[in-house]
Amino acid sequence: MTDDNSKNTAALNDVEFPHPRVDCVAAVEAAHKFIHGQGKATKKEIIDALKPEENHRIGIAAAQALYKVNDPEGYRSWCWQNVIEPGLTALPDVEKPEHETGTWHSINKIYRKIIEELSPPDGRAVSSATIVENVDADSNEISNAIGDLLRFGELEFVNTSGSNMHVRVRLHRPVENQRNQTLLDYGSQSHWLAYIVDGNNPRTRRSRRLFTTRTEAVKHLKMIGGCEKLRPVPELDDVWYEYLGDWNNEYAVLRKEPIFSESDNPWS
Repeated sequence: MTDDNSKNTAALNDVEFPHPRVDCVAAVEAAHKFIHGQGKATKKEIIDALKPEENHRIGIAAAQALYKVNDPEGYRSWCWQNVIEPGLTALPDVEKPEHETGTWHSINKIYRKIIEELSPPDGRAVSSATIVENVDADSNEISNAIGDLLRFGELEFVNTSGSNMHVRVRLHRPVENQRNQTLLDYGSQSHWLAYIVDGNNPRTRRSRRLFTTRTEAVKHLKMIGGCEKLRPVPELDDVWYEYLGDWNNEYAVLRKEPIFSESDNPWS
């Protein structure tokens, strides 16, 4: 794990691993790296990527499973249950699924770095190249984070040519003071935006509706997408989501939506 994730390493101190511990930590680190590289992954994807029977042979369990009875699948199961799953569960930047066959998600602290880089909002478009230059993180991770922030509505496209690494974006927030752009009824009356967004392309949304109550917005997502339990998006304020499954790779998104009273020029 990188220096930025030192808290993750410390979090593993309380996990009871089999012996030798150092090999267990290495396996968890490999799984952590894979999840963050992909943004999300299922148990099967993690195990297939790690190949613990080849790359993470841990103590007597590996010897018994692989050498005595030639049972690589049995060792994979043991390694997941006793090493990888409890290790990942303890990490603060990984979200565990509710079901064993569900998807593990990375909790990306780059979200906050990007938002801080663009704050306070001034209404101007910023190139993704500028964000990459100014934010201290891997360029691929920044690209993934930009896609997520667009997907969750924290960023908005100003132009849409090319990939997430070749776009101009801005914070989807009112400009304060500089251009006297204010919210209408934000606080006295909340506005809730609900929609389904594609997991591959943040430009693709469906069933997008604005509601005056959170209850009706949640009902909408349940009827349209079969949404069952919305979760807060880590590092973001007033945004909730639910991953709707690997089959269609979509997210249900609910956010407290600003209402703008004035337009502004993103190029000035």
